[in-house]
Amino acid sequence: MRREVVPEALKEARSTQNETDRCALCLRQAPRYTIHHLVPRARGGNHGAKAKLCPTCHRQLHAMFTEATLARELYTIELLRSNPQVHQYLRWVRRQQGATNFRVRRSSVRH
Repeated sequence: MRREVVPEALKEARSTQNETDRCALCLRQAPRYTIHHLVPRARGGNHGAKAKLCPTCHRQLHAMFTEATLARELYTIELLRSNPQVHQYLRWVRRQQGATNFRVRRSSVRH
């Protein structure tokens, strides 16, 4: 059996491709992704930073938080992950098997 010799640069490109082929929030692979403006467009983030999220994470963020809260307090992936509500959601979603398209319920109290 012959082993394939892969140059180091190609290995790095493959690993980077695999990392970027995941949801920026839950780190799961999905069949498609949506673009989340880290500062909502309605709050001036039209040309600002964006993140590639699976549709479930994107819907869940907007169900849990108002655009004002997202713009004022949760404007980076790190801030989102450190939020207790998002952290609890991420613990749940990472245990789910199969597709990444789950039903999302609007929070009774949006922050």
